[in-house]
Amino acid sequence: MVAVIDAGMDYRHAELNDNIWQNLDEIAGNGLDDDGNDYVDDTLDWDFLDNDADPIFGFAPRSANFQDHATHVAGIIAAEAGSPAPLGVAHNAQIMPLCLPFDRTPRQDPQNF
Repeated sequence: MVAVIDAGMDYRHAELNDNIWQNLDEIAGNGLDDDGNDYVDDTLDWDFLDNDADPIFGFAPRSANFQDHATHVAGIIAAEAGSPAPLGVAHNAQIMPLCLPFDRTPRQDPQNF
């Protein structure tokens, strides 16, 4: 397993979706912390910016630039075999998406890239 810590990723991406780690100790949508880790319904892990169980987006304002970065990083690591893109360097690895907030300084503001 490889944790990708970034501003959110598209874990539904066709070249990644089979290689996204799933927390099998958690029951999705029941509103309970089944695995006792203090995060409710964290089946795909956690969005620490929005404090929810959906790490697909995470930078406010919702910026495709930041989501694309994490998705690209995950693809380099674990793009699936049989996809049209080149294989990831560890194409059998499971990706754990973690969305963390970024300090909005000028160097991290998408308008200043």
